This record gives sequence, C-alpha cells and structure tokens, in this order.
Amino acid sequence: MARSVSTAWADLVPAAEAGAGAAAAPAWTRAQALRSLALWSVAVGFALGLIAQVGFFTHQVKLAEPVLGATGAGWLVGLTGLTGLLGRLLLAWVADRIELRRYAAATFATQALALGPIVLVPGAPVLVGMTFVYGFCLGQIATLSPIIVRREFGAASFGTVYGVAGTVTS
Repeated sequence: MARSVSTAWADLVPAAEAGAGAAAAPAWTRAQALRSLALWSVAVGFALGLIAQVGFFTHQVKLAEPVLGATGAGWLVGLTGLTGLLGRLLLAWVADRIELRRYAAATFATQALALGPIVLVPGAPVLVGMTFVYGFCLGQIATLSPIIVRREFGAASFGTVYGVAGTVTS
C-alpha cells in the first residue's frame, strides 16, 4: 500500500533534474536573500500554510469531540500525528527525485481540499479519513521548507537564508 501511495504522489510532479542543488553555490548574504523572490516565496508560502495548520489543530478536538467523544477525539489527534510521521517518511523517500516546489503546492492543495469535507460533511468516517489525509500532509509541510531552502540556496548559505526566512515570517 505505501508503495502505491508514494508512487501516486511522486507521479504528481516531474522528477528533479539530475544533480539539482548538488553543485557548490556561492554563499548568500542576508541582504541578497531578502531581495530574492525565491526566499520570499518560500517564507510567505510556508508561513501561510503553517498558519492554516495551527488553525486546524487548535480546533481539531472541538470538531472531533461531538462526533467521536472525548476519548475518540484524543485518539484522532494522536493518530493524526502518526499519519504526519508517515508523510515525513514518504517525503524522505521521494525528496531527491521530485521538484519540491510543485510537490509542496500539491501537498498544500491536498490539505486545503481535506478541510472542506471535515467542515461540510458530518460523520465519523469523513472526519477520520480527511483528518488522516490532512495529517499525512502536515508531516511533509514542516520538512519541505528547509529542504527547498537547502536545495535552492546551497549548503553554505542554508543557515543564513533559513534564518532570514524564519525571522521575516515570525
């Protein structure tokens, strides 16, 4: 099952060019990074995505408790974390073979599409199923941003650029 799911996700985006990000890139300064559209698109895009995630998780128990009871809501939160771990494992498996920005966009879109049924379609099966889809994506979102920064700005600039990205979106 995991192979078919990962194959489906990997097929969503074209494979990354061989050696992408492998060449030694010149070091970026903070000023250069702040003037870069690449930095702002990663920083703002992921900040908005993480805001949506925090919003969902803030209300997850309140959404689940009337349907699943207090114990069921607790289990759902825990299992959401487990599906997040599975999402990270998938990302680790495919990250070097895909175009990460497109993959991130597909992951954000999947998360957004999972929220609709959670809110609009009452019932435990939809709530649990879409929460697992959401959780699967959540595990990848927090990990994608630093991978994209590392790939696009190089290892020598990672600390500086990722630090700037974190600072401007905090």
